[in-house]
Amino acid sequence: NLKHINGGIIADLGISSMQIEDPKRGFSFMKNGPLDMRMDKKGSTAKDLIYSLNEKELSDILWKYGEERKSRAIAKAIVSARKTNNIETTFQLVELIKKVKKDSKKVKIHPATKTFQALRICVNQEIIKLKALLELSEKLLFPGARLVIVSFHSLEDRIIKVFFNELSGNKSNLNRHTPIIDEKNKNIIKFKKINKKPLFPTKSEVNKNKRARSAKIRIIERLSIGK
Repeated sequence: NLKHINGGIIADLGISSMQIEDPKRGFSFMKNGPLDMRMDKKGSTAKDLIYSLNEKELSDILWKYGEERKSRAIAKAIVSARKTNNIETTFQLVELIKKVKKDSKKVKIHPATKTFQALRICVNQEIIKLKALLELSEKLLFPGARLVIVSFHSLEDRIIKVFFNELSGNKSNLNRHTPIIDEKNKNIIKFKKINKKPLFPTKSEVNKNKRARSAKIRIIERLSIGK
């Protein structure tokens, strides 16, 4: 019972500022609160993951979803600390990470950034939902309709980039009304990329909203061919 879309779809993958600013939600490493991180307040919390997964599973999550280079050391520290029930709040987790990443002063981002990102993504199954959105949008968009996605970290952007490349045959200069054949797969290309490279916020936009500094926008449009 899906309905096709004429205008397009805009997806903002960022977290709500209201959620970040609320300590009770546990999203921010800058505010002390419970290790929750659930966007819809359903299912397992970040604390549940920390206390239920083994060291390797935790390490894999931190690396896969946060690209944290010290994932193994952090996972080991978490497993050791949880034996004495010392990871109840966001600040307790932050202090643990800081001890592991003593050289983090040389890096611009906060030492807990990647770990918090990884736990949040896992808790909310964000990558699974993103892939589902991409696959569904391909089926819903009418010719001329566009899919616009705003992402905020490299993991999301990489998935979007690969998907857009596959749909467009990795071409960027297609005419909307001209069928293009992908010689490798012998398929008619039904989408074109509007921007060859991601669009970034301007300095004035970042000045108004610092959280916009890492935003990337990619746009794809369905061609007027096929179904």
